[in-house]
Amino acid sequence: MPTMNRVDMLNCAAGHHDFSDDANECHVCGFAEAEASAPADDGWTAAELQRVRDRANNLECLLAQAVEDWPQFDGDDDVNGGDLVEWFGEWRARVKAMLDA
Repeated sequence: MPTMNRVDMLNCAAGHHDFSDDANECHVCGFAEAEASAPADDGWTAAELQRVRDRANNLECLLAQAVEDWPQFDGDDDVNGGDLVEWFGEWRARVKAMLDA
């Protein structure tokens, strides 16, 4: 999967994938258009499967944002607790909105 910047991740998290390179796959997060039109199975309707796929993809993008925004946790760098709490509060609101949708 390509590296995503913050704007790309937020766009994908909102379901706005970028298929601009004429591929069937979002060049930002790897979401495939073909997956959206896959036949339904296990008694799920195509719309239900699409909703689950979209939601999983959106949540994956939000998780990737947490990793990308806080690389300090990958090394020995100091983490500013106040900045982390402020960021987490904003991120949590986005996650909550996604879960409530």
